[in-house]
Amino acid sequence: MPEIRRILVALKPAFAQSRMPELAVKVASEIRAEVEALLAEDSALQMAADLPFAQEILTTGARRSLSREALDLDFQMVARKLELRFRQLADPSGLRCSFRSVRGDPIAQVITAATEGDLVMLGLP
Repeated sequence: MPEIRRILVALKPAFAQSRMPELAVKVASEIRAEVEALLAEDSALQMAADLPFAQEILTTGARRSLSREALDLDFQMVARKLELRFRQLADPSGLRCSFRSVRGDPIAQVITAATEGDLVMLGLP
């Protein structure tokens, strides 16, 4: 069986609250692998936000206008929180952990990043 040196953890902003960071760091610490976290934002959502009738339905059921600026702020906040979470989980174990956020076609972004990893974990809620 080939040695696993790098684990790619691919997440979408909607799945930021999943338990994937904990699971990935646990697996990585057991096999002494590096963790690379990738947060992929769908650029199609950005384009949809430019439409004058676009709305977001919040978890409370309330609606609000969807804007590119609000999406950017939300994405930046999610990215900061996830990066901090991965680092807080990895640092006590001495694991190498990197984090990056990208915008574009999430599937293409994950496929491109997956060529650099030995194991890919996809974040689901």
